[in-house]
Amino acid sequence: MGGFLIVTSRVGREQEGLLIMLDSDDNPGSGGSGVSYDKIRDGVFWCVEKIRDAHVPPAQGTNK
Repeated sequence: MGGFLIVTSRVGREQEGLLIMLDSDDNPGSGGSGVSYDKIRDGVFWCVEKIRDAHVPPAQGTNK
């Protein structure tokens, strides 16, 4: 799966935008929890996702 997301709105921890797949036969899949895709046409989807913070190992944290 390869493609790009054009983010049109980001509010708090949620963003939405247009997902365009490089191969129009590709499907973005289920996306996991917090992500939904609505098909507009072959290879083009409207995407809404909840942004999750990346895990930072305690050794790399800034709170000391």
